[in-house]
Amino acid sequence: MFQQISNGSAVTRFGSSVALSDNGSILVVASYYFVHIFERSSSSSLYGLLDTKDHDRAEEVAVSGDGNVVGVTISSSWPRFFVRNGDSFQARSAPENLSSDDDSGIAMNYDGTVVIIGDRFWSNRRGRARVFRWMDSGDGFVRYHQMGDDITGDRTNDFLGRAGSLSITYDGLTVAVGASGYDASLFDHGLVRVLDYDEIEEKWNKFGDDLLGDDTTEYFSTNALSSDGMHLVVGASGGSYAKTFERNGSNYEVIGDKIFGEGGRFGSSVDISADGSTFAIGAWTHDNDKGKVYLYDTFSSSSSSVAPSSNSNDYPSSVPVSSASSMTPSGHSVMLLLLCVLFRVGMY
Repeated sequence: MFQQISNGSAVTRFGSSVALSDNGSILVVASYYFVHIFERSSSSSLYGLLDTKDHDRAEEVAVSGDGNVVGVTISSSWPRFFVRNGDSFQARSAPENLSSDDDSGIAMNYDGTVVIIGDRFWSNRRGRARVFRWMDSGDGFVRYHQMGDDITGDRTNDFLGRAGSLSITYDGLTVAVGASGYDASLFDHGLVRVLDYDEIEEKWNKFGDDLLGDDTTEYFSTNALSSDGMHLVVGASGGSYAKTFERNGSNYEVIGDKIFGEGGRFGSSVDISADGSTFAIGAWTHDNDKGKVYLYDTFSSSSSSVAPSSNSNDYPSSVPVSSASSMTPSGHSVMLLLLCVLFRVGMY
């Protein structure tokens, strides 16, 4: 650990949700009444406060891969968006007629032009997710426009779209959505569904089979996609396990063995590196709520947790979508990934 950040105030839940830009230069932290935006200094390598935004209560924060756009879902209100202008972030118009509720998720693509937003209590808790693109309306105004129809849960109490259960690729054309309560018998197996966007038909098409939890009350739903969508990690906090998948032909296939934790809500949060080679799994109730984070190498033949080499190349400050699959995480990147998950696990 190279730095700890605190706001010095009591009962603010500072760190209830965090998000990092792809190269780790921008860190966004939620608390009860504020969204705090930090920037990492090139000289000291430490984070300093860049900007603070007021809000009612954040559920989940997101930042674009390039660090220039910040989004936050607000309890019982509509999401907020901010775009960087120099050393501050200015409000960006949110999609019209959009609201979210407690514990609703949000995720952004690399440049913040595409965002997916959840509303897990929608329609008797079926839940839904909607995807929006920042684009010209044709009338000289640029705003968020919905891409395709709503992505909805199948039945009551699916809770599709909660915090941590939404992820998106760099180009914004593939999303993964989780439904923690999904099961035909209402026993909370959990589900993750991947969808690709057809830009000609302007609709979302399900890719492959639904990915389901193995047993009841497993809440198989927290997920993270690699930048190109080739790799996916899914956690099941109720079953204390996680699975990794690789996109192959017309489906996602499991890679390796099921990964079990030591209890402690293992799988309550997950994240994955841009190239899919490294992933992290959080267990926030481990050891009387002390919490624990596990790091894994996707391509290792061993099931034990490993740390990537510290002498691999750093992420570039600017990453084109076409080259995202060739990136390798650095030692600092993995440390930042672990920091991100440590803060996020407290939400589950």
